[in-house]
Amino acid sequence: MVHQPESARSTSFAGRLVLLVALAAFVLSGCAAQPSQEEPTPTPLPTPIIPTKPTYTVQTGEVVRKLEFSGRVVPVVQEELFFKASGRVDNVYVKKGDQVTAGQLIADLESGTSALDLRRAEIQLELAKLDLQQTELNINKYAKDYDIIMARQQYQVELAQLSLDEIKARVEATQIVAPFDGTILSIFLSESTAVEAYKEVVTLANLSELEISSDVADTDLAELVEGMPVQAWPVSSPGKVTEGKLRKLPYPYGKATDVKESDKEDKSTRITLNTPLEDVGLGLSDLVRVVVVLEKKEGVLWLPPQAIRNFEGRKFVVVQDGEGQRRVDVKVGITGDDRVEITEGLTEGQVVVAP
Repeated sequence: MVHQPESARSTSFAGRLVLLVALAAFVLSGCAAQPSQEEPTPTPLPTPIIPTKPTYTVQTGEVVRKLEFSGRVVPVVQEELFFKASGRVDNVYVKKGDQVTAGQLIADLESGTSALDLRRAEIQLELAKLDLQQTELNINKYAKDYDIIMARQQYQVELAQLSLDEIKARVEATQIVAPFDGTILSIFLSESTAVEAYKEVVTLANLSELEISSDVADTDLAELVEGMPVQAWPVSSPGKVTEGKLRKLPYPYGKATDVKESDKEDKSTRITLNTPLEDVGLGLSDLVRVVVVLEKKEGVLWLPPQAIRNFEGRKFVVVQDGEGQRRVDVKVGITGDDRVEITEGLTEGQVVVAP
């Protein structure tokens, strides 16, 4: 290994030291040449605007509590018809929109019982009655077996009647007959298709008299009485308001005493109008808005509902009193959509601050 002279090593180290010192000086001079950055000026925050709460003045006027609901125009007389037996459709005699008369056959099933069977049973009954009459003419009323012979003949008549009734019931179960004059609103039958007993397949209605039908909640029905006046208007024409009354309430809210099972199933509220529906622009199935006034008071103090505060059942308001405010407990009466009756705690003209 070759060793450098001591003088050579010293010269090399001194050169490196001079180079580092020069480089450091250059860096420091560059930093000093850069201009100093000024601190940014903070953006001033706007003064917060404290919102002014709305106020309400206690006034005297009318307060109305009312019930509003929707309804639809329907026939006064309408019935859902069905077969009383299951089977396969044999004939359909009408279609939707047809006019029918009471007693007219609408449809029947393949029953296995023909018109000949029915006629045969009718003849058997007539023969039994004739035999009874002939026996009464020919037998001696004082004969010992008179009562027995007459009883046998009477039983023959009764048996023939039972046979005829049985065939008639079998035929009626497989037929749909119009119970009144009307129009077929809907029919879900086609020949050779199977149907179930008591499944509604035909809707028959008398379109000569229409009214409004509504589904009202039980809690609201408890406040209604048959005969109460109403106001109604078409949903499509809110300006055409007309007067009417509640004609019928569903069971058990109505006045009817003789209620059929079918009436118990009908939960609709029926309304009649004083003006013909066509004069108001209403027709079958049109949507109607109905209003019933439940309570009305005039000349009472009132405030809008949003002015009254409620905490744990306590009702109170905040009254503006000069520059200050104070709480005042209040008692309320009837409550309408936009007005609440004030019965105690305030006087007319006081200013109330909203929550």
